[in-house]
Amino acid sequence: MLQTSIITPDAVQRLVAHKYKSSGQSLLDPALTGYWNFVVSLFPLWVAPNLITFVGLMINVITTVIMVYYNPTASDENEVPRWVYLTSGLGLWVYQTLDSIDGKQARRTGTSTPLGELFDHGCDSLSAVLVTTALSISLEARDTGLLFYLNLMCNLTFYCAHWHTYVTGTLRFGRLDVTEVQLTFITCHILTAVFGPGMWSVDVYGPFRVKEVVLGLSVIGAFRSVISNLDCINKGGPGTGGTTVAETSVLAPLLPFLIYAVLTSYLSQYGGFYDEYPMVFLLCSGMVFVKIANKLIVAHMSKSSLPQLDSMFMYMLLPYINYKLGLGLKEAWFIYVLCALFVFDTCLYAFRVCREMAFALNVDVFRIKPKLKPT
Repeated sequence: MLQTSIITPDAVQRLVAHKYKSSGQSLLDPALTGYWNFVVSLFPLWVAPNLITFVGLMINVITTVIMVYYNPTASDENEVPRWVYLTSGLGLWVYQTLDSIDGKQARRTGTSTPLGELFDHGCDSLSAVLVTTALSISLEARDTGLLFYLNLMCNLTFYCAHWHTYVTGTLRFGRLDVTEVQLTFITCHILTAVFGPGMWSVDVYGPFRVKEVVLGLSVIGAFRSVISNLDCINKGGPGTGGTTVAETSVLAPLLPFLIYAVLTSYLSQYGGFYDEYPMVFLLCSGMVFVKIANKLIVAHMSKSSLPQLDSMFMYMLLPYINYKLGLGLKEAWFIYVLCALFVFDTCLYAFRVCREMAFALNVDVFRIKPKLKPT
């Protein structure tokens, strides 16, 4: 199975030749640039940029897993130690810092490559799932009715940003973008650590509590970002007849996300998985999102057509089959086995793509190769 290349030889050559393009700057980026420059100056020049990215992601993974362990239902039924919220906030701050300086480290060391861009965006796709999960737990969002939609909208926001990039070839940043979102989430975690999660249940107006206001504004902000990107996508790309950078239809990325969203929405109604284990369910479906998002990123960077189907979609049918056929497989272990399967499949895909790109570029993923001295 591992002998077959994921990226075709022609696509590999286009990946090697890929140049990163971006436009716009968020509101707080200029204010934090000095801090980021100071932090990156502390790193030795032998530290690989991808290693910085990976360490930040692992911190994010660990803090989120701890939160899910203590409160897998994102409700007030579970007692969560205050240090868990504090750790999550500080962990996200560290991740945000390391994610902002990996590119600076690459330029310092002269090791900027398309692999670094792919690795960074790939980690960001997983982080999008993790930070939303952690926020949902801090706010104890289960009883708001917005938990599922918040996670889906955050995933859609990330996907549309890279859909826009696939169409135009340029990653666009808004005035309120990922930096502002992450700092807002950090603030929420710190407030929960100081005052307790009960602060989010204080009534504001009528049936609306603080948590409904925060989550509602988050969903509205995500929706505005999605609409803005879709408007740009609708204008077409630089390809023939307004097609994408890969000379494909601008609607090509629609189907994979639509399948993912429909299956996730449908499965949340069956088998008791979402009712009993909402956060594990969302992490499960989140891994499916991570894989299709990474396929979109690879398609953009390699100027290739985007695969419309994935084996993960078939795996997502397993809970439905269990429910409809009455196989009697208990949700308690089935959901965790399914989650492990999704994690394995996504990580295997990421490993193979990174390995193929590293081989094509003659670089190591987590190590800076010493430059050969001329003889």
